[in-house]
Order: sequence, then C-alpha cells, then structure tokens
Amino acid sequence: MSTFIPLVILILLSSGWFTFLPHQLDIAKQNIIIYLAIISCASLLPPISITSFMDIHLDYLCLFILFLFLLKRIPLDRLATLISLMIMLGSFLFLFHEVSRTALWWRSFTFQWFTIFLSIGEAIISTSLIIEQFCLVFGGLLITQCGLYYLYHDRLSPMVIPGLGASDTFWITVSILIIVKKLQLWVPTIQKNWRLAYWTKKR
Repeated sequence: MSTFIPLVILILLSSGWFTFLPHQLDIAKQNIIIYLAIISCASLLPPISITSFMDIHLDYLCLFILFLFLLKRIPLDRLATLISLMIMLGSFLFLFHEVSRTALWWRSFTFQWFTIFLSIGEAIISTSLIIEQFCLVFGGLLITQCGLYYLYHDRLSPMVIPGLGASDTFWITVSILIIVKKLQLWVPTIQKNWRLAYWTKKR
C-alpha cells in the first residue's frame, strides 16, 4: 500500500482529478508529483540504520520531512490546536491498543481499521483543510508509535520505524480523506449545475 497508494495519487493528480491538492497543501503541482514519486520508489528500498538499535524506512523519513515542512506553513493559532488534536488522537489509539490487547502495531485488522475510522472522523470534524488533516493523522500515528516503542522497546531490537502496518494505515487514511475532500468540492458544483439546468429549462 505504501508504494501503490502514492503512485495512484500521483497519476490522478497528473490527470487532473485532484487539482485542489496544490492549493490545499500550498505546494506546486510538479513538486507534489516529484515528492510522491520519490516516496513510492523509497518504499521499495530496505530500511537504513540510524543507530545500532534503530532502523528507519526511507519513505517514512520523506513523509516525516514533509510533515515538518507542512507544520511550518500552518498559522500559530491553528498550530497549537492541531498539536492538541494530534496528542488526543495518538493517546486514544495507544489506549485502545493496550485495552484491546491486539497484536503489536497495526498487524491487527481491528486496530488498523479502528485507527483509520477514528483518524478520518477526527480529521473531518476538526478541519476542512487537507494540509491540517495530513499533519493531524501523521502526528497522531507518530505519537502512538512513540508510546508503543517506549512500552515495548525491550521486545523490539532493532526498532524499525515505522511500526509494522503504520505506513499502510496512514496512506489508506489519507487517500480516503482526499476522496472525501474531492466529493465535498464536487457536490456543490453538481448542485449548482442542476439548479442552472432546471431554471434554464423552466424559462
């Protein structure tokens, strides 16, 4: 998924389906396409070692850099609220993981889809901007992972970032949010065209 979904978004963006993304992310279209291509290719590579006990996947490193870049573009008054929402999402996911006693990380189907639905719900309710939804979901999952790494570090050697299934869960969530945004922008246009066609026919 972490290879396939960015590639699909890239193709749809190039073909004109997701024309709102550059404006929503405040990044030029060609830059988004290049970055998605880099992430897709990087996901095929093995993780690199940061220390003797920690490895990181290159595609996740690219996403983390993008996350920091987008955070800098969010106004300070919104940033404080967004960070609070990330902490809330990450805490809820961490507590659910521990209470439900599911398999570690997102290997559990139940935990993966609970994460997806909760992340989508909080993102849609909290903000209508894709840039903030992206940061909220990524930040929430990052906080959950930090909690799990801290709690289970003795069972994880070496620690591989992200945790198993985290990237797939993130990309599924983000792709659904992009589709929802597309529908939100598309429906008013259809309604406007229907009203225009109705009044034109009536005249």
